[in-house]
Amino acid sequence: MFLVYSVTDVESFDALNYWVKELDDHGEQNHIKFLIGTKIDIVDFEESEGVSNEMAREYSNKINAHFF
Repeated sequence: MFLVYSVTDVESFDALNYWVKELDDHGEQNHIKFLIGTKIDIVDFEESEGVSNEMAREYSNKINAHFF
């Protein structure tokens, strides 16, 4: 299962909790999760309130997902 969020939009990242719960409740039992950040090419993390790689890596570990 692919979980996609925008690195420029913290709300899209926060919404992942809902989708992970839906997958866990209604998906296959042994599904593989991939957490994918998009729009990495347009964000300047020094000037942005976007989602950091560290935040995303921590979350991917929490939900047992591969992070890209």
